[in-house]
Amino acid sequence: MWLLGLFFVFIACTSDKTKKKTEEPPVLVQEDVQNVYPLLASRQGCALDPNLHYSVYYPAGFDSLKQVPVLLLFDPHGDAELPLRKYSTLADRYGVILLASADSKNGNGPEQTAAILQAMIYQSRVITKADTNRLFTAGFSGGARVAAMAALSPSGIRGLIVCGAGIPAGSWTGVPPHAVIALGGDRDMNLSEVRDFRTSNQGLMSRYQLIRYQGLHEWPPVNRFEQALLALLCVAQRDGLSKKDPAFLQQARETLVRSSSEMTNVLDKAEALKNILKCLQGMSDVDDIETEIRHLSASAPYRQGYTKEQLLIREENQKREYYIKALGTQDTTWWNREMKSWRDTLRFQNEPDRLAMIARVCGAVSLSTYMSLGRAVSALHTEQGDYFSAIYRLVDPANTEAWYLSAVVAAQEGRMGASLSYLDEAIRLGFRDGERCRREAAFASFRQDNKFQNLINKIP
Repeated sequence: MWLLGLFFVFIACTSDKTKKKTEEPPVLVQEDVQNVYPLLASRQGCALDPNLHYSVYYPAGFDSLKQVPVLLLFDPHGDAELPLRKYSTLADRYGVILLASADSKNGNGPEQTAAILQAMIYQSRVITKADTNRLFTAGFSGGARVAAMAALSPSGIRGLIVCGAGIPAGSWTGVPPHAVIALGGDRDMNLSEVRDFRTSNQGLMSRYQLIRYQGLHEWPPVNRFEQALLALLCVAQRDGLSKKDPAFLQQARETLVRSSSEMTNVLDKAEALKNILKCLQGMSDVDDIETEIRHLSASAPYRQGYTKEQLLIREENQKREYYIKALGTQDTTWWNREMKSWRDTLRFQNEPDRLAMIARVCGAVSLSTYMSLGRAVSALHTEQGDYFSAIYRLVDPANTEAWYLSAVVAAQEGRMGASLSYLDEAIRLGFRDGERCRREAAFASFRQDNKFQNLINKIP
């Protein structure tokens, strides 16, 4: 809330300045001046602050379009091109400009984040052929929280997509965006934030859509993100932000119905059908969808699935709290025994819902351990570093960060052999940040060692 409050202050303090700028001709970036629109333009300087950067993807056929919606994207690691490349086919299909910050990332301070938000919102308004009635924002994980801050501000953002993170329930004031779409994978440790969102603001709840799918804590698969993007575009037509297009609405309906029919989880399917109603009611005949929802909700599989889900949610909350409380109080022998038992899922191979719940608990404990280990590494507290790095490897053995930070802790203690062994395992599991290794202060004492150099050279 502190960051959100600071952002509102930034908006208020610079409103006159911003208003004055928006009355002037838009600041054109280099590719606009040349009248050449490459599909992907990387690291452009923001018009409001050239020291901040963005990447932009223009949809195919951009030259022939008049005004197009803009989707402003925030990645938690500042990887602007990741979501642009991932969702470029959707941008082409629906004629949407994708605009992503190259500076917004986890770990930024409040003032820095507020400045980035202000610059990116301004950029979304002045970029060539932007339809300012259809400015949307989306983000994943920490980037989802930044996207929510943008949508909460008096910025003209009309729709919000949050992926792998919840929405701050108590901070909505005034009129919320026209559509709020939340996506969460069944193995995402933050699914509960998305699934359990509630607010007394009925205006917001009527605009809120939940999309659940089989997946991890990562940017959603293209077909699920497509559902969210279609929701924004349909609601924009319903609310008069853009002209109604019957052909588009029919196409959207067919795509959304097909997506719901592909879902094997009856609860997820029912949720997807309810989302279609929120998108199309008043613009399309949805009697058949309402009938299907009634039949589905009254079915035995739905009732059984709901009861089972509630029991799993209760168990998940209990186990999550149990393990997080054990961090710092139970020794590594205890953790080794517990994780072997908890992660032994052979007996649950025919219970995908339970397997997903186990993965969510492990993810939550992994995140808590990572944060504790990060503090220990920064403070050069090697005893805590040893303890938390060992637990991290037990809780999340396939996570490259667990092995990389273990290498850092061992290096801080002067144990070069163990450090190189951990680093080797990180690389084997997919660690790819060679530059990070070269900058790592803990590796300074053996940075020129042949064994270390050989490891670094193995990184693609």
